[in-house]
Amino acid sequence: MKLHLVGGFLGSGKTTAIIAAAKLLISQGKRVGVVTNDQGKYLVDTSFFQSNQIPTVEVTKGCFCSYYDKFEDKINELQVKDRPDVIFAESVGSSGDIVATVIKPLLTLSESPLSSISLSVFVDSMLLLAYLDGEDLPFSENILYIFEKQIEQAQILVLNKIDLLTGEEVDRLKRLASRAYPDKIIHLQNSNSEPDIEAWYTLITEKNVDPSIASIELDYSKYRQGETELAWLDQKVTIKAKQGNVYDGIIGLIAGIQQEIAKHNAAIGHLKFLISTSSENIKISIPTIEQKGWRDELKRHQDTEARVLINARIQIHPDLLKKLVTSAIDDLAHNPEFEVISQKMQVFKPDAPHPTYRISG
Repeated sequence: MKLHLVGGFLGSGKTTAIIAAAKLLISQGKRVGVVTNDQGKYLVDTSFFQSNQIPTVEVTKGCFCSYYDKFEDKINELQVKDRPDVIFAESVGSSGDIVATVIKPLLTLSESPLSSISLSVFVDSMLLLAYLDGEDLPFSENILYIFEKQIEQAQILVLNKIDLLTGEEVDRLKRLASRAYPDKIIHLQNSNSEPDIEAWYTLITEKNVDPSIASIELDYSKYRQGETELAWLDQKVTIKAKQGNVYDGIIGLIAGIQQEIAKHNAAIGHLKFLISTSSENIKISIPTIEQKGWRDELKRHQDTEARVLINARIQIHPDLLKKLVTSAIDDLAHNPEFEVISQKMQVFKPDAPHPTYRISG
């Protein structure tokens, strides 16, 4: 059984790539399982994997590192229930120390039947290009520290979403990344392209983690501070159109949340929505640098009722995040064309990471 660990910052496109790779492998007759990971417990990614009929288990309430034993249990659960040939494990987007706290324990302590392990770290190409161009990113110094350390630990660095760059920008990104990270395998990828996904899967199959891989040096005080500067919100809401199309209301809700976040100049780690109707599941992701086109995606669909799962990871105080999301939901509820039923909401600052094991060297 092969394990492919996939790390990287919030909104870097890890889930999209894993789903594409899983579907490709399933079409080839392989059995695939996924382990998701998050600080919260109502997860867009888990629901989206499951809606695509991919066996999925989750480690919640903290990173793999803080719940290492649970992570191993979930690998074994997949092995017993689904007997996968391949498991993808997607770490939470604020996780910054995978090699020392996950990979080295797996290589030296684990009794799981793993034949090989790979590590890919994803980064949003637009965000990385801005960073390498010297532009100011909207995050605090401590959150940027996590972003930088994620890249530092990468064996394979996947520059994702290159389809959103111009040809000239792609060329410049290649040059800058090669100069900045000469010790890494750099792979440029559009995760909506099957050839790109095939190339990524071939790469991670061939490039197993070397047991002698070095752990990065990490200032855990900065790392913990960075995690706690982010607010987590998970919300479930049902929307019904009294007349017309429910997607018109959903577009208004997403735009309203964006506007509320922008009013407070709060940096988006990621803002995800899973929209479920009786006939379809649609995932909308809004990362730090917004990608155009999500409105057009929703305008192509018609229905009268939908369940919406919201995951927001924002650099803001949790109480304010709750207030602004609630405000956007209330605005929609006051629209006479829609009925809105708010359900479960969870808002919090994530717990600081406390690794079960940390093997340095």
